[in-house]
Amino acid sequence: MISRSIGNAVWLMLLMVLVGCASGPMKAPTSAGTVIYTKGAAQHTATVMLTVPPPKVYEAMLTIVKKSPDLELVNQDDESYLVEVSHGEWKVAGQATTMDRVNTILFIWSDAGNSGMTGQELSLRAVRNVCDELRVECEMQDL
Repeated sequence: MISRSIGNAVWLMLLMVLVGCASGPMKAPTSAGTVIYTKGAAQHTATVMLTVPPPKVYEAMLTIVKKSPDLELVNQDDESYLVEVSHGEWKVAGQATTMDRVNTILFIWSDAGNSGMTGQELSLRAVRNVCDELRVECEMQDL
């Protein structure tokens, strides 16, 4: 199981290098995470590895949606820990991806549309909201 998790982490880092992403300095896992931000052709992505079990990260995303009546729940997939929401012009999807029993990679994808916000603002705000709900520290890196 450990070799599979290490393999997943190595694969993710290799993928990030291949698509032109960079990450902050790698540190031993703590209750904090370093947020990695990338921009695609049509969407923006923020990623953070958390030492929180995937079901708890997913539960935090759902709690945020329930606390925010202005958000429309577009899709909820309990098996893949995926939540998609929209508000007016913008859309956000979040997925808690399992690394192992206690480590999760949180992916946030956003499309700001014509909302007046940038995709970067939207993605990073979504990550901050999840980290705040989980009460973990997430360090934003300028890339």
